[in-house]
Parts: sequence; C-alpha cells; structure tokens
Amino acid sequence: QRDSAIALLSALDPDVKKQLGNHHLFLPDIYLLLGRNFRAKCAYLQAIDYHEKSRAQYLELLGPTDKRLASVYANAGGLYLHLGMTDRGLDYLQKARQLLDQRHPFMPGIYNSMGIGYLDRGAYDQALEYLQKALALRLELVGPNHLDVTLEYNNIGIAYQKSGANDRALEYYQKALTLRLELSGLSDPEVANGHHNIGN
Repeated sequence: QRDSAIALLSALDPDVKKQLGNHHLFLPDIYLLLGRNFRAKCAYLQAIDYHEKSRAQYLELLGPTDKRLASVYANAGGLYLHLGMTDRGLDYLQKARQLLDQRHPFMPGIYNSMGIGYLDRGAYDQALEYLQKALALRLELVGPNHLDVTLEYNNIGIAYQKSGANDRALEYYQKALTLRLELSGLSDPEVANGHHNIGN
C-alpha cells in the first residue's frame, strides 16, 4: 500500500506544478504525505528530504507562524532524532511545540520525542521532565486505559533506569506491562518487551 501511495503522490507532484504552479498549497501537502509514507517504509533519508521540501514551501507560502508547520516540524524532528541528529531534532520539536496549543492531541507525542532526545543526550532530568509532561497530558486527553499510556510509562521507566534509579524504573515498567496485558492480552508482542525490561 505504501508503494502505491508513493507512486500516486509522486505522479501528482509534476501535474500540480504544471497546472497550478510551483507556489500552490497543495505541493507542501503532497511533500508531507510523501515524507510520511517514506518514513513508514523506513526510508528515512527520503522522508527527511520530503519533509524539508514541505517545510520550505510552507514557510514561503504561509510564513513561520502557520500551524500547518507543526506537523512538518514534529515529523522531521522525530526523524532527525532517529538518525542521531539530536540537536536538529530537538530544535524542530521545540518549533512544533511553540506552534500548537498546549492541549493539542500532537503534544504528548512531541513531549515524548523531546524526552527521548534529551535521554539520548544523557540529560536525564530534562528527559524525565518532558516524559512526565507527555504522560500527564496523555492521561488527560485519552484517560488511563489507553495503549499510548503504556508507551509513556515505558519511556519513563527507561529514563529512570538510565539515570540509575532502578526502583523507579521497575515501578514504571510494571505499570506499562500491567496496562498492556489488560488492554491487549498475552498475544501483544510488546508484552515480551515489557517482561524483558523488568528482567533487566
């Protein structure tokens, strides 16, 4: 399906430019969708390229304060973190955060990614600050019985473990595993990961 979406979106790009010109809002939308599809295929460099094209077009057409840029910054920021470009990733995530209302549904994911970025830097206090913000907002937006909450618990556990607070890490790993078992049962592959984290 991803290949079909990429082929369709790639075919649209020259058609849109031909019919509507190089400065139409449909172009950055196409680039953003291409970036997301390449990311889903783990083609990270191609994904970054399309996110950057989308960012440049949005900036040119709408200026730096348009909220549509938040999605580009959040997606590209996560990609940069994944590729080990932590400073750039955190910079983009900060820009996404500044463009959105603090209760926007994207915010827990942005806070979570920022926490992971600071964790990669070894800045455990900052990592925990953002991961706790992600958890608090996630609980507020979706409630305590949601699979996304297990992700927040798990990442807080990782942060505590890396900082040497193993008792706190175990507490959060157990919360993540208990909730995942309640919501998904033993067949969820993340249950094995939860047992592995507790075992370590």
